[in-house]
Amino acid sequence: MNDALIELPKITGIEEQTIFGQDFFNDIAEQAAAREGSVILLSGGESDSAKYNILAAEPILTIRSKEDKTDLTFEDSCTSLKEDSLEILKYVTAFYQKVWDDLPGTEDLPVISGLFGYLSYDLKNRIETIKPQTIDDLNLPDIYMILPGLVVVQEIITGDIRAFRIRAETTDAENADSILSRQPEITNGNFSISNAGFRSSFEKGEYKHALSEVINYIKEGDIYQVNISQRFTADFKGNSYTLFKELFKENPAAFFAYIHCGDHQIVSTSPERFILKEGTRVEARPIKGTRPRGATIEEDITLKEELASSAKDDAELSMIVDLLRNDIGKVCKGGSVRVVKHKALESYKNVHHLVSTIEGCLDEHKDSIDLIRATFPGGSITGCPKIRSMEVIEEIEPFKRHIYTGSIGYIGFNGRMDLSIAIRTATVTGGKILFSAGGGIVYDSDPEDEYYETLHKGRSLMKVL
Repeated sequence: MNDALIELPKITGIEEQTIFGQDFFNDIAEQAAAREGSVILLSGGESDSAKYNILAAEPILTIRSKEDKTDLTFEDSCTSLKEDSLEILKYVTAFYQKVWDDLPGTEDLPVISGLFGYLSYDLKNRIETIKPQTIDDLNLPDIYMILPGLVVVQEIITGDIRAFRIRAETTDAENADSILSRQPEITNGNFSISNAGFRSSFEKGEYKHALSEVINYIKEGDIYQVNISQRFTADFKGNSYTLFKELFKENPAAFFAYIHCGDHQIVSTSPERFILKEGTRVEARPIKGTRPRGATIEEDITLKEELASSAKDDAELSMIVDLLRNDIGKVCKGGSVRVVKHKALESYKNVHHLVSTIEGCLDEHKDSIDLIRATFPGGSITGCPKIRSMEVIEEIEPFKRHIYTGSIGYIGFNGRMDLSIAIRTATVTGGKILFSAGGGIVYDSDPEDEYYETLHKGRSLMKVL
């Protein structure tokens, strides 16, 4: 990549403000959510991943990438590049590495500066050579990332808050100050969908037929497992952040995220971590296997036992664990990749899941972007073998997935990265709300059962709406 083509705003300083008060984070998140270029990451539930709430706002730099074009916007200028979008992210993260080095005393925090936002599933086409066949009806970015001028981190256990103002040649300090001042902005706090409700990208018969085609691929030995989804769409009016808060109340999970991208907003309620990088330590936590919570204690125990003993779910999870071990192993030191936990049962408000944890030690010559390139998109939501599964998804599903099964989170300039798998995630754009739900299809999958499982997975969002 020609580095001379990229001009980036220079960081001129970082100021810290320590704040106390459990409600303060919610107040300033409310202010930030109304503004374009804000990312709010909430953690809830009983997962050991639920440690911090993070807000990133008032972008110094915005990165929007679509196919082979990447726009870098700061102040009133926009630079358009035709370079590899991941190489551009690699350059930007390396350029700002000094931000972390210059601020001692923050080692206990997950991140104070970095790139925050999302990588859409369709970024896969910039990593692998896959023939596009799906319809791009939304025309949204493959990458949306901001370098924020304000980062606020709340430790969930103590409630303590630390706020960091990142000053740059382009920073609008007045905006950052106004968010911290807790001066409320008047917004419409309601939301609604049309009486017609949600429309699926498949009729029931079409979805079952599509799954039958996939099962034939599996029987012929073309693939072993693949994740197939259907997309639901409804007319939407009102405040998408109010929807986000209602969903968090209804079913808190470790990787909730709200992103205001201007022409669209992302509302994610994901429980699944894709990749965590801490120094050279790499962790993946794939989820496979789902059962609803029981109406009684006895029924709940029965459903947990059924999931724990399911040969189908065990086989699916084991395949994905092997796939992720291979992906992570591409950029980790030889012999360092291992499964530290397999088939752990985690319970959430509405469902039970099976979860495994894989760890590795990143090669000293590799960085966060190399790790993304080696592993994206996550194997738990594509299938096995991975590239052929993505080709089948491209053939079977009618529309591009966009954010669904992509990743949301941050790439810290301190070398730490934490990305979720964007399942249970909605997009609000153009007066509509869209979300997808899917499941892993294997040799003995029943299309009827799989159809109803996708409806169950969408229940939390549909219930709130």
